[in-house]
Amino acid sequence: PQFPDNEWANVLAGRVVDFDHVFSGVYSLAPDERRRERMGPFEVVVGSSAPAKVVRSHSDWVIAWDQFIDAVVYVFPHRQSELIHYGKFLRQLFTSIPTERHLRVIQFDKAVRLRVSQRRDLLLTD
Repeated sequence: PQFPDNEWANVLAGRVVDFDHVFSGVYSLAPDERRRERMGPFEVVVGSSAPAKVVRSHSDWVIAWDQFIDAVVYVFPHRQSELIHYGKFLRQLFTSIPTERHLRVIQFDKAVRLRVSQRRDLLLTD
């Protein structure tokens, strides 16, 4: 599936995925311009890491979420049910609060995904 190259490593390692980079990657017209060079045991990355677009609304989040699900399920098909249920929960949360507070739901989602990535004994649905 289409997914930013720099975020594939996060998916594979079980680290938190930056939805701003995923969202930017959907609308990118150019490939990732960052270069990676190895110098012994070190890897040097040259180029911009700031995303061109930032997830700021429910619709932005849904676009990034759908890309995220496609990538994760491609690599880890056993997580499909977990992701579907968590996505449904977040969509209900977005629907239940006023639009001007959607940024708080986005921040909540970031915090949950970060916590789950740091603890191997938790699922997004816990």
